[in-house]
Order: sequence, then structure tokens, then C-alpha cells
Amino acid sequence: MLTEKQEIFLSQRKSFTKSGSWIGTILLLIVIIFWSYLFLNIPLLINPFFVLNQIEKGEIFHSTLALLATMGSMAFLIIGFVLIVLIVSIFFIGTTNERKLIAIINVLRKNRK
Repeated sequence: MLTEKQEIFLSQRKSFTKSGSWIGTILLLIVIIFWSYLFLNIPLLINPFFVLNQIEKGEIFHSTLALLATMGSMAFLIIGFVLIVLIVSIFFIGTTNERKLIAIINVLRKNRK
């Protein structure tokens, strides 16, 4: 038999698994929308090909500025990919494992009653 504290814990974990995938989806959409906005409206921050095109046109004059702009946009792209991977792994894989564990606990709880 589970204690009252354990029952409260299980109910909290159940509510987390129900909302976890929604939270993950919302965070993923926020990152994708933000990334798309930057790509379309501020390409110097995120599009290295745009930066290189601007350099070729002569609109970015200093070599240091050109290097920083190219490396900065590449870094921003990498950060976006890392955020997507983190969101997917934490919220989707984590909540799937939570559901499995709660199902096992529920089976054990039913067998004891």
C-alpha cells in the first residue's frame, strides 16, 4: 500500500506527464517562430550566407566586423539547434519515460489492492 505522500507524488507526476508534451510543443514552437523571425527580418544575426553576400557587395567594410558577423551568425544557428535538441529530449523523451514508470506503478498498486 502506498503512503499518502507517495499518492500525492504520483498524482503530481501524472499531471506533469499530461502537460509535459504540451509544454515541450509550445517551447519548440516559440524557438522555431523566433528563429524564423530572425531569419526573415534580421538575417545578419542568423543567416551566414546573407552575411557573406553583404561582404561580397562591399556593404560590410572591416575585416574584423565581417569575421565577427559570420562567426556570430554561425553561433546563433548552433544555439538554435542546441535549443531544439534540448527541448525535444527533455520534454518528449522525459515525459515518455515518466508515463512508462507511472504505468508500472499503477499496475503494482492494482495488484496490491
